Amino acid sequence: SASLSDKLLTKLFLEPVFIAEVGEKILATQHTFVPTDRDSCLIVDIDLSYLALPAEQFDEMSERIRQEYNAPTDIFRIGLAEFFKKFLEGRPSIYLTRYFRENYEAQAQENLKRATTIFNK
Repeated sequence: SASLSDKLLTKLFLEPVFIAEVGEKILATQHTFVPTDRDSCLIVDIDLSYLALPAEQFDEMSERIRQEYNAPTDIFRIGLAEFFKKFLEGRPSIYLTRYFRENYEAQAQENLKRATTIFNK
C-alpha cells in the first residue's frame, strides 16, 4: 500500500515530503513498531478499532479475515493467537491515543485475552 500510494501521489505532483509522510502512516498499520507521532498513533488506533467490537462481532470479523486468507481454521487460530501475543509484547496498551484507550481499551483487551486462550485450544 505504501508503494502504491507513493506512485499515485507522485503522479499527482505532490510534494515529496508529503508523499513520504503518507507512506510512513501506511507502514504504521503493519504494526511492526509503535509509532510516536500523533497522526500515526491515531491511524493505528483506527486500524485496530475492530478489536473493540462486541465479542460476537469480533469473532465474526476474525472469521472473515480467516476466509480472506483462505486458511484452515486451526492454523489460523494458532497464528492469530501468536500475532496477538507478539503484538501486545512491550506495549503499555493496545491503543495509543487517550480517546481510544479510554473508550475501547477494555473491550479490546477482553477480546484479545479471549482470543489468545480460546483460539489456542
